[in-house]
Amino acid sequence: RLGASAPRRAMAPAAVAGLRLAQAVAILVLGGEPERDYYAVRLASEVPSDVLVFVSSPAAGAEERYRLVSQAGRLRLSFDAVDTVTNFSTLYQALLAAKVTKVLLVTSPYHMPRAEAIASIMLGAGDISFEPKPVPDGLSVPVEPSWKTWRDSLRSWIWRCTGMDFRFVAGNLKNFGWRFAALGAAISAAFIWAACCLRPRFFKLRKYISLVGARNGEADDIAHAV
Repeated sequence: RLGASAPRRAMAPAAVAGLRLAQAVAILVLGGEPERDYYAVRLASEVPSDVLVFVSSPAAGAEERYRLVSQAGRLRLSFDAVDTVTNFSTLYQALLAAKVTKVLLVTSPYHMPRAEAIASIMLGAGDISFEPKPVPDGLSVPVEPSWKTWRDSLRSWIWRCTGMDFRFVAGNLKNFGWRFAALGAAISAAFIWAACCLRPRFFKLRKYISLVGARNGEADDIAHAV
């Protein structure tokens, strides 16, 4: 579908000029089908040469597909993600470090609705805007059920509020099945409860101990003075 014979549709000059005026634009590729990599390489050739290409956990053979982008010093490749939510969470700090303010979001058409829902929450945390760039004539099936979008939107909000992306749970769900994932989810839930409920009490206890210590110090000073 994205072979050498596919027609190249260059970006309009006005669009390229708009990218040049931006503070920092990057291409963000959500790993999966190789078609995403081929399109990202093509897109990278149509935008200014200083636009970086961030790729999260692509399919096997990605190093060769991105060889020209890598040789140009534009490739930022990560294999830390295990699913769509962690595609964003594992590259979020790298995008901020590069002072990216806008990403061209590349994924397959069937995957884009869920990716957009997640991006609006997670990239929005850093005031990073995004422009959907689904693979032209890319895979439109399988149609993803709406519960996946709701699930990942909830995970995205939890990450935004607590910094937890459940990568451990998601990874073990893929590798070991539901029982191990359920255990991981229970552990993660315990951490969230502790962060939300115990942390304020800890600060109150520490404040109380400090106050008691200060009063004891004052008492000692008075005793010495007498």
